[in-house]
Amino acid sequence: MKESLYLHKKKWMLGTMGAVVLVIFLWPKMFPSSEMTEPPVFQKLVVEERDQEEVEEPNQSLEQETNDSPRLPATVLIDIKGAVRLPGVYELLSGERIIDAVDKAGGFLPNADTRKVNLASLLVDEMVIYVPEEGEETEELTFVETPNDAGGKGAVDKKVNINTATEEELTTLSGIGPSKAQAIIEYREENGLFKSVDDMLNVTGIGEKSLEKIRDEITTTN
Repeated sequence: MKESLYLHKKKWMLGTMGAVVLVIFLWPKMFPSSEMTEPPVFQKLVVEERDQEEVEEPNQSLEQETNDSPRLPATVLIDIKGAVRLPGVYELLSGERIIDAVDKAGGFLPNADTRKVNLASLLVDEMVIYVPEEGEETEELTFVETPNDAGGKGAVDKKVNINTATEEELTTLSGIGPSKAQAIIEYREENGLFKSVDDMLNVTGIGEKSLEKIRDEITTTN
């Protein structure tokens, strides 16, 4: 009887030990650890692709912003008049200044009143630059004029009709300020329309020198 119990107990212990060994062996396969040192291959690829997109997006935004920003013209055309050696229309690089335009025109004449010109101003396409002479009436002179963009045409290729121009339009002419513009309007209201450009000499304050400055800028017909 005792021998039978001993054999039964021995078989039970061996079976229990075998079960424990089997569980220990199969446990990692049945219940893998949740803390993985290396993510699955597909998860790793997704993470790498997402990180790559985050790196590329700022560069794409910067490139798009650069493409959308307005570009200045490479060159500008300016018209320089008055007391310079070689007045005329010149082509200069965008970003250059009035001092560069004066140099292009051969420099100032000895009698040029350089105090009346801002040599540091940036050039604008279709700009008109007028350099006065020393002692020349200056209170109404406009030494640097930007183009009149009305109708999409600049001051270089659009003449002002002195028979229909407003005071604002007349003041875009070289050497014509508000008081002279008003005198022109009053003259045509009292005496009728100008028949020729030379009739401007009849306007108070307009002399030969003033007329010569604006002769190429005005007209009496449309």
